[in-house]
Amino acid sequence: MDEGRSIRSKNDCLRMLLSHHHIQIKKRRWRAKKKDQHHRTQDEQEMSDRWEEYGKLILALTKAGTTIDYQMAKQIAEECRVPLKQ
Repeated sequence: MDEGRSIRSKNDCLRMLLSHHHIQIKKRRWRAKKKDQHHRTQDEQEMSDRWEEYGKLILALTKAGTTIDYQMAKQIAEECRVPLKQ
């Protein structure tokens, strides 16, 4: 009877240890991800701002009723300095 309790308590201890270890790993990953997001480079931020500007221009033209073809989209992309793939 005591042996059964001992096995269960060992299993419970193992579960607790694994659970704690799993939580610690999740915390480390979350901290690393947060740190990476915090340290975005200046270039990435500038490119993000350019794409935002491009999107705003396209949206404004679309709302104004302008039909935008590929040539026009390409020209706007060049003005905003964003890479537009075919």
